[in-house]
Amino acid sequence: MNHAEPSEQPQVVSPPVAAPKFYFPELDGLRFLAFMLVFVHHAPNLDLPGWSVIHDYGWVGVDLFFALSAFLFVKLLAREHERTGTISIRKFFVRRCLRIWPLYFLFCLLMLILTSVSHRGPFFSWRALGLFTFTDNIFSACDGYNPVAYSAHLWTISYEEQFYVFIPFLLLFLFRAPRSKIVLTLSGIALAFTLIRVILIWLKAPHPAIWVLPVSHFESILLGIVVGFKGFDVLFARVPAGLVLALGLVCGWFVTRLGPVDIIQWRLMLSYVLIGLSTSLALYFVFRTGKARWMAWLARGPCVFLGKISYGLYVYHLLGLAVGWKLLHQFGPWRTHDPAPAIIFVAALGITVAMASASYFMLERPFLKIKERYEIVASRPA
Repeated sequence: MNHAEPSEQPQVVSPPVAAPKFYFPELDGLRFLAFMLVFVHHAPNLDLPGWSVIHDYGWVGVDLFFALSAFLFVKLLAREHERTGTISIRKFFVRRCLRIWPLYFLFCLLMLILTSVSHRGPFFSWRALGLFTFTDNIFSACDGYNPVAYSAHLWTISYEEQFYVFIPFLLLFLFRAPRSKIVLTLSGIALAFTLIRVILIWLKAPHPAIWVLPVSHFESILLGIVVGFKGFDVLFARVPAGLVLALGLVCGWFVTRLGPVDIIQWRLMLSYVLIGLSTSLALYFVFRTGKARWMAWLARGPCVFLGKISYGLYVYHLLGLAVGWKLLHQFGPWRTHDPAPAIIFVAALGITVAMASASYFMLERPFLKIKERYEIVASRPA
């Protein structure tokens, strides 16, 4: 008797499940708030209650950017390490170049041309070299902020580029280390950099030397890394979120009591610590509560879009302030007197948003599409 061979059932292969994107829109909203602090600091002061404090100390927005960058690198690269067992240093650098370089180099080139044609200075100078080699913060430490037109704030790009050189190597080491070694390593870095700041204060290094160097102005980045490693969860997981925010605000308030960072004094030893605590606590608070319904305003609509273009907003804002002021004088009814600060503020902010939006869609976004090819962990959509 013949037995029929059992028919072979075709194997059903499930399609690979795409890994979810690592994206927190509320952090885009926080990024926009960081920009607004810097914008308020550089814009004309407004006659509003409490505005002068924000105007005088809005530079803390720079530290909020630093803390955000460090936190996101830890989270993104940690996922990459979990998925692949390592970090692709090459792809990390390619992603950073595609994100930062197109806008930055075009803006620097245009500002050098503007500086030359407006007779503010030569087209090429040592300060131009600093811009193009990402060493402008070092030049600024030695010789003051960059005189190239509307480029004084670009020392922060050099600062972050120097940070990018070391962060993947540091994180690759920390991801493979036990918790005790992580604590010891970060503590050792903090101690070494604190000693450098002590030496600079003792030598009375003129401002902005301490402010623009990552080896003396480091707390926000270092504490951003700590938040990324869930170090703040150990300390504050059982503390109500409102108290976490209140503690961050209190730290910021104490910074205003200690005085500005451009006065070189021993109080700076505490000021920089408090700046780092205030920004990292704000970051931790938003990350922890960002999905709450009452925080939805930060994770939707205008805040998210403006956070997405915040790099352009930051790069263009000094130019936007100058263009806004000149256009109001040229075409408005203020040819014989200055317009009200509030009018300058609104006009300059609108011009800055317009420039950054055009830059994002016409210049940055095509490179962000290329950047996606080098992503191991998908992040914010372009």
